[in-house]
Amino acid sequence: LTDNGTGDTTTAFTNSMSSINYVPMGGSTHDGGSYGCYMPLDHDSPPTTSNVNFDHMQPYAAGGTRVDQELCTIQVTGDLA
Repeated sequence: LTDNGTGDTTTAFTNSMSSINYVPMGGSTHDGGSYGCYMPLDHDSPPTTSNVNFDHMQPYAAGGTRVDQELCTIQVTGDLA
């Protein structure tokens, strides 16, 4: 996991995926678990076979800005190379 700045991380895979046709998903909490964050894929850095970039965002009601979350989970579903 590489920290690219506030609310911006890259997850690198030890073994690459066989193609870019995989499903990355993530979820997180912030502020002592009082609200969840959503984790869209970073549109400026599309997924590759070796890594995926997520933005960690506050809910729109809280401003919709990037935040460093307290707990983050990701799951990647697809075929390894």
